[in-house]
Amino acid sequence: MGYGIGVKCKCQDKELMLGVGMGYPSFYRETMENIRSGKYGAEMRDLVENGKYIAVDAEEYMYYCDKCGCVEGFTALDLYEPKDIKKIEERVVGRWSAAEPAQNKTVKELGELPYFNSDDEDFVLLKEYKHVCPKCGKVMRKIDEEELFEKTCPTCGERYEEGGNIIMWD
Repeated sequence: MGYGIGVKCKCQDKELMLGVGMGYPSFYRETMENIRSGKYGAEMRDLVENGKYIAVDAEEYMYYCDKCGCVEGFTALDLYEPKDIKKIEERVVGRWSAAEPAQNKTVKELGELPYFNSDDEDFVLLKEYKHVCPKCGKVMRKIDEEELFEKTCPTCGERYEEGGNIIMWD
């Protein structure tokens, strides 16, 4: 499920769309195509091209800059590899949602993993993608709403608040 959340302080007021929706497999495929094209660098491209069933976390998360307090929503882009390739090849792929056709084929028959969930215990983190703050250039980190709304912005000194409308989609 996807959701929107507003984040504001004196120096920023943003609406972020986070999570995933029913169209996630399409977004996942697009993200993998972007990796294969080199959009996220040669290292990511090479890891995906040279590995077997390498998966990407294509879910949208909130990221925070500890230096300037910037809050942004980004696709995670962390890469995962299977613990056991044979086990993944035998996995039967059903459907993510009613928006996608039922596959009912194994990963080996499909030749790829059509979507991925980072909670999948059959995979381990291969490479964490480092998101860079658009304001100050420092590396950002994932943060959840609970932690963010306990903080004060290091730039303006105001406590972060939920702003705008909170919505759920899909």
